[in-house]
Amino acid sequence: MIQMTMGLLSRRFPDRRKFASGLLALGVHGYALSLLMGRGTYEPALIICAVAVAPRVLDPEGRSRLRGPLIWVLLAGVAFLVPGIWMASRPIGGDFHWALASCLLATTAIVMLPLGPDARPNPSTAAAFMMMVFVAFHLAGNAWGVQENKVGWAGGFNNIHYMALFAVMSMPLLIYLTLGAGGRVRRLLAGALAADFWLLMQSHSRPGYLALIATALVFLLFVAPRRRWLGALALLLLLSGVYASGLFEFSARINDFLTHLDQEERAVIWREFLRLQENSTPAQWLFGHGLGQYFMDYQAISSFHDLPHGLNRDFSSPHNFFLEVLYSCGVWGLLVFLSGYLAWFRAVIQAIRANQIPEWRGLGLMLLSVMTAQLTMCFFTIPFFSRHHLHPLSLILGASLAYLQQGRNHE
Repeated sequence: MIQMTMGLLSRRFPDRRKFASGLLALGVHGYALSLLMGRGTYEPALIICAVAVAPRVLDPEGRSRLRGPLIWVLLAGVAFLVPGIWMASRPIGGDFHWALASCLLATTAIVMLPLGPDARPNPSTAAAFMMMVFVAFHLAGNAWGVQENKVGWAGGFNNIHYMALFAVMSMPLLIYLTLGAGGRVRRLLAGALAADFWLLMQSHSRPGYLALIATALVFLLFVAPRRRWLGALALLLLLSGVYASGLFEFSARINDFLTHLDQEERAVIWREFLRLQENSTPAQWLFGHGLGQYFMDYQAISSFHDLPHGLNRDFSSPHNFFLEVLYSCGVWGLLVFLSGYLAWFRAVIQAIRANQIPEWRGLGLMLLSVMTAQLTMCFFTIPFFSRHHLHPLSLILGASLAYLQQGRNHE
C-alpha cells in the first residue's frame, strides 16, 4: 500500500523526489563540511538529514538502499546501544549514546544520497571543493594562531589529534582526486595535497604519523610487486630524510616517545584498567558497565586524578578501542566490534579485487586507505563512542557502503 501510494505521488508530483534528494544532499554536505572545519554546525545539518531521510525511505528508489551491509551496520549500532544504555548506572557521560545514534543517522543519509552521472552536486566536484576549503581554513587557523597548543598546530580544531585525523583521512582522497583531474584543477589539488601533508606534520601528532605509515603500507599491498618494493623504499627514504633533517620536529617527537616509553600514560592507564575491570560482575563482563561510565569509575583508582599543583587529568576512555568497548558493552560488544570491522574491511577488499574497471578499483582502494587511516589514528587516541570518532567514521562508513552497493554493477 505504501509503495503504491508513493509511486502515485512520485508520478503526480515529480518534484517531490527532487526536493527530498536536494534536501538530503544539503544535509550531508553541510554535515561533512562542518566536521572538516571543526565547527559546531553539524547538529543543524543532522536535523536536515533526519528530515530528508524519511521521504527517501518511503520512496521505493530510496528504500531499495535499505538492504545488505547497511542493515547490518544499523543492527550493530543497536547491539551497542541496548547494553550501553541498559547497563549504565548513572547518566551517560559525553552523550555517547547520542553520538552513536547520530553516526547511524549520518551513515544512512550518505547511503541514501542519489548516485550516478545525474547526481547533484557531482560527488567528485563536491569532494574537491570541500578539500580545498578544509586546507585553506586550517592553514588560516594556523597562521592566525586560533588555537594555542603546547605541542603542535591544530588549525581550527582545539586538539592536535583532531587536526591529524582529518588531515590523514583527507590525504588518500586528495591523491585520488588529483590523479583524476586535469589542467589547472590538478595543480590546485596537488597544492592542496602538499598543504594537507604540511598540516599533518605540523600537528606533531605521533598517532597521525603512524596512521600515515599504515595507510601507505595498505596501499602498497595492492600495487604490482615491483612497484610495491619501490614504493616501500621511497617511503623509507622519505621518513629517514624527515627524521634526519629535523623538519616538523619529527625526530624530536619520536625520540621523546622512545626515551619516555616506560612513562607513557597509556601503559599506566592500561595497567590500572585491569584493576578496574577485574572487579566487574559476571553481567558486567558480559554486557559491560554502560556507555560513558568509565570516566567516573576510573577516577577512583587513577594515578592522574590527584596530581599535585593542579595537574589533574581525568580520562574518558582507556585509550584503546578493545578495552573501551569491553568496559562499556562487555564481551558481547567486543564480539560485535571485532566481527563488524572484520566484515567491513573484508567486504571492501573483496570488492576491490572483484572490480575489473580501473576507476572503480581506484575508488575502492582510496576508501580502504581512508578506513585504515581513520582506524589507526583513533584506536589509541580518541574514545570509540565519542562524536570525535563516530562522526568522521560515519563519513567513510556511508561512502564505503554506497561503494559496495554500486560496485556490484561494475564487476
